[in-house]
Amino acid sequence: MVIPMRAVRTICVAMFAAAFFSACSTLAPAQLRAQLTDYGIFTTGKDEIRLDPKTPTGLSRRPSEVRISKQTTQIPLSMGTRFGVCYVVDGLEPNTPFDLRKTVVHPKLTRPDGSVSTSFSALRRGRAHSSRIEGCEGYGFDHPFEMVAGVWRISISIEGQELVSQDFEVR
Repeated sequence: MVIPMRAVRTICVAMFAAAFFSACSTLAPAQLRAQLTDYGIFTTGKDEIRLDPKTPTGLSRRPSEVRISKQTTQIPLSMGTRFGVCYVVDGLEPNTPFDLRKTVVHPKLTRPDGSVSTSFSALRRGRAHSSRIEGCEGYGFDHPFEMVAGVWRISISIEGQELVSQDFEVR
């Protein structure tokens, strides 16, 4: 039986297209999965302090290490208290950059210059060396004007997708 060359080309093109579109459908971005691994009052190692006009104080801290000292959602309203969340995220594309955003929603606080804040967010750019990242983010009371009782929420998002969130009752 002889198959005309035109038919062979048509079959090859059809097989290639089927294989190509099948492969492309499996290359869709991975679904990110995350979970809180810990939350509450924490202690830190040495802090790196940077100017950050988006925060209520105009500064941001990057501690060398974070240890949750008490797992709780009840946070005492006292100077120096730090609280936050630790998390793990799976499903990242290895060896690719990502944008992680910490958002803190808090009761109304008034800065010394008279401006008012009810939330802020901080963007952290990173590179996933594997499909998993782990981290901790939080907030600390360093100035009297920050010490406002009420519900404070810390949430973590990657590429615009909120992954974890925790409410804290500050009193």
